[in-house]
Amino acid sequence: MERSGRCGAGRRWLESRTRSPAGGSRGASSLGRCQPGEPEMLRLSLLLWLWGPLSPLVQCILAAQAEDVVELEFSTQRPLHLVSPSFLSITIDANLATDPRFLTFLGSPKLRALARGLSPAYLRFGGTKTDFLIFDPKKEPKPNSFWKKAHISIDGLQLGEDYIELHKLLRKSTLKNVKLYGPDVGQPRGKTVKLLRSFLKAGGEVIDSVTWHHYYLNGRIATKEDFLSPDVLDTFILSVQKILQVVEETRPGKKVWLGETSSAYGGGAPLLSNTFAAGFMWLDKLGLSAQMGIEVVMRQVFFGAGNYHLVDKNFEPLPDYWLSLLFKKLVGSKVLMARVKGPDRSKLRVYLHCTNINHPRYQEGDLTLYALNLYNVTKHLKLPYQLFNKPVDKYLVKPLGPGGLLSKSVQLNGQALKMVDDQTLPALTEKPLRPGSSLGLPAFSYGFFVIRNAKVAACL
Repeated sequence: MERSGRCGAGRRWLESRTRSPAGGSRGASSLGRCQPGEPEMLRLSLLLWLWGPLSPLVQCILAAQAEDVVELEFSTQRPLHLVSPSFLSITIDANLATDPRFLTFLGSPKLRALARGLSPAYLRFGGTKTDFLIFDPKKEPKPNSFWKKAHISIDGLQLGEDYIELHKLLRKSTLKNVKLYGPDVGQPRGKTVKLLRSFLKAGGEVIDSVTWHHYYLNGRIATKEDFLSPDVLDTFILSVQKILQVVEETRPGKKVWLGETSSAYGGGAPLLSNTFAAGFMWLDKLGLSAQMGIEVVMRQVFFGAGNYHLVDKNFEPLPDYWLSLLFKKLVGSKVLMARVKGPDRSKLRVYLHCTNINHPRYQEGDLTLYALNLYNVTKHLKLPYQLFNKPVDKYLVKPLGPGGLLSKSVQLNGQALKMVDDQTLPALTEKPLRPGSSLGLPAFSYGFFVIRNAKVAACL
């Protein structure tokens, strides 16, 4: 008990030295103005010399320090998957079209500048209101929701046959080269899985990609704890596995798209889905989707609906917009594998791609690691030995302002992210790290690390 108590004191001492006065984590470099890694160990060595080599407090400080250094494993022999260049895409809800100012909104120079930042991307125009094109405007677009909304039953066989007829009509029209996607089912459970399976058997041949929708939570009852829960994030894995299983059993090799997705259904969770806290769900969903073979992920919505928009009603970009912009600029289409060594990897989640070679600073062979830290202490990521001495650019995203995790503003490497003017996005400026430095990721933050001059064969 005495040893445990001393170690607890040692950890509390270390955490007090690695926390800013405002409560935010500063990392081990708070022991002095230096990068994590070598310099702080010199200071700890000095403490060891001053307090004596057998000091329990020093031993526990060093143990706590070691616990917060995390080794990474990469698999870079060949790409795991190849996602679309438009992997991160966006939606606009059709409900916006009912607003008399719809065309004025879309003509906004600021909104267009923000949209250009996310190119290349698909734009899905969908939602309940699209039903007015054919059906009653009050009916749901998801085929498995017709009964709930309109007391009309439609099965997968009928829907598949309808798609075949639509495909025939398109081929006879001036739209003969248009692509066809569907069936836009909801969460893969119960009758939805049955509908998807029968639809693919009947009409899966004529679609270019299978589409489905996913939300983690009910926006009316979701909590901040839900948004930060690894268990909630992991539920997405089970949904993807089920969708992929059905597709593989019925239409092997057919591409799968996440045709509509965000944090919480029902328009999102108020004061959560539009804050920094939502970024953990969004970045993890992008990482898992790419890792599991989803070719395109369409974010609900770009502008104009609920609380889960990327751009608010005043055309101000929200935290998930900036996160999406960073993803677009830094993350390439070739997906590789990264994992944290050790038994518990649920709170520190890492993903690896070849770097986007359209970025003027980077070249073929470079790697982009992106990570999110759900621990309440800073974690120091240690690259595999073959990459340990490579130069790294850090893009660390943290909340800005007194709202903390519930802030609607963010900072990149300590600088506030905001538009220069209504038509100009800011520079996304990297922070170069010295070769050999550990990659510090503060508590409840996320970020990107570009490993330069990596010369990874799979990325060449």
